[in-house]
Amino acid sequence: MPAGLQTGQSCSNILTHQRWREPSEQETSTPSFLFPGLWQAHAVANYSNRSPQYPMLQQVGTGFAMGFAMGACIGVLFGTGAGLYQGLRAKELVREVGKAAVSSGLGFGFFMGVGSL
Repeated sequence: MPAGLQTGQSCSNILTHQRWREPSEQETSTPSFLFPGLWQAHAVANYSNRSPQYPMLQQVGTGFAMGFAMGACIGVLFGTGAGLYQGLRAKELVREVGKAAVSSGLGFGFFMGVGSL
């Protein structure tokens, strides 16, 4: 028997450090039966690749914010290029760049938010 292995304990539990425990009172007190992980990290034993310490809405919000920032930067670049190509100046150029930044930011943010699940 390997060192540190107790009777009835398998090697896979030691290697992955995953042991079953009963959920605490705080983990069972929220209405997580409808949407697991929506209000809190619901994982009691971590058997998935997703990090269990963040609630689902926080993961989606973080993904959306990163996608929106990246999309807005790309929108500024492409909006500026398209506006200058069309011959826009001053207010029209700022309006065109703003529309391109917001629209591409929302698109990127939506897909990054959904992809972060």
